Amino acid sequence: MKLLTVVLVLYAGFCLAITNERLLKLQERSGGSFIKLTKSNFNEVLAGPRNATIITLLTATNPEIGCSTCQNIAPAFEQLVDSWSLDHPDGDGLFFARADLAEGHPDIFQALRLNNVPKLYVYGPTNDSTPLTEGFEVWNVPQSIDFVDHVVATIAEKLGKRVDLHQPVQWGSIAITVGSVMLFLWLLQNYSRYFILLITSKTLWGGFAVFLILIFTTGYMFNNIRGMPFIMQDDKGLPKYFVQGQQQQLGIETQVISAIYGMLALSVVFLVIKAPGLADARVRFGIVLYLLGLNIVLFSVFLSIFQFKSSGYPFHLLNIWSPK
Repeated sequence: MKLLTVVLVLYAGFCLAITNERLLKLQERSGGSFIKLTKSNFNEVLAGPRNATIITLLTATNPEIGCSTCQNIAPAFEQLVDSWSLDHPDGDGLFFARADLAEGHPDIFQALRLNNVPKLYVYGPTNDSTPLTEGFEVWNVPQSIDFVDHVVATIAEKLGKRVDLHQPVQWGSIAITVGSVMLFLWLLQNYSRYFILLITSKTLWGGFAVFLILIFTTGYMFNNIRGMPFIMQDDKGLPKYFVQGQQQQLGIETQVISAIYGMLALSVVFLVIKAPGLADARVRFGIVLYLLGLNIVLFSVFLSIFQFKSSGYPFHLLNIWSPK
């Protein structure tokens, strides 16, 4: 009698389990290669019983929420699931799901008691109906662009399944490249003499060299190596253009300092080379005063920024502006 009861329970669990066919229908209804979890289906998909493994990304891509990692890994996640779906149209026992707070389903996040994202939950096959907060494994979400490689390696290690990534064809980029090449060849054919003048122009190459010097001496490579953000927000949600300390800086800092250096360089060049050649003495005197004043103002701003970055730096000129 007990054996019969156990068999009936197992059979009932098997019948009630969400099948691959049902998961495929939910995936198709979501309009992509993964299941979009909604208020009406997340219990059915995640609570079990189920016959497949479901890798679930819990994220928030709305820029107002400020989760930069969520925004960075969103395209990588789509590439991953598209690649799997392309090679395994029937699912092959592995499905992907996503719940995005930006799509307006806070009930899912409340049910899972989440207070931060992104999260990667993996629900394995089970014959039992379990609460959403149980029966899953948490996989690490790397805070960088290796998200796809990390998940592919973890799937191979823990699930024994191989994912071959397929790079999507960028038709837009191809069209732009072809169009640009054709436009360049047309311009080269019809305006070759102007190209020769540009290529042999000392002024153009000198300006380009100065531009590179300004960019690289103000920390462009530092920003790329450290992966620094372009801009940040303060506690009040307002844009923050500078951060204190010599070991960190924002991308916009590089542009601001480059602009100040550039204006200083131009003002000095005009002061030394152009101003003395002006015929009218009054105009020359006025231009010289203007350029000297501009140099003092720009250098004062530069020193204020340096004082903000280097706590304790004692020198300054005019207290006309500070990044604080």
